[in-house]
Amino acid sequence: MVLACAVLLPREREAFQAALAATANLFASWQFAATLLPGGEPLISRYTRFDYGHLPPDLGAYTRALTVLWAALLAGFAAAQGAVLAGAHLSASAILAAEILACGAVFLGEHFVRNARFPHHRPISLRRTVRAVRLAHNPAARDGAPG
Repeated sequence: MVLACAVLLPREREAFQAALAATANLFASWQFAATLLPGGEPLISRYTRFDYGHLPPDLGAYTRALTVLWAALLAGFAAAQGAVLAGAHLSASAILAAEILACGAVFLGEHFVRNARFPHHRPISLRRTVRAVRLAHNPAARDGAPG
């Protein structure tokens, strides 16, 4: 199957880069969006639950909206790379650079926004966020938050 997919990849450098970036962004967007389906837990809500040990009720809507934002942002960059594949006069490298800047800004900026909107919760930090993400993806912790 991997070989079949590899045969379908374009050979030109720009198109190859765009195809890989579009595929990666679609996959990442799907990872966020799939958690928004009925019966699922939004991905950012899960991360927050692993940070606090529970999901504070006042953060539920916020973390759901943040999950939607990430899904949409990554889908938008997938579409931009798809436009490169469709022949638009765009640079896959320039789109990738814009994505790195935009995603970095959203990731870092969200910490400031959350701390400003929810000052009654202990301040979040990059270190705590990375720790929560790691815990959430730890197979041993898959069925619940740490005590």
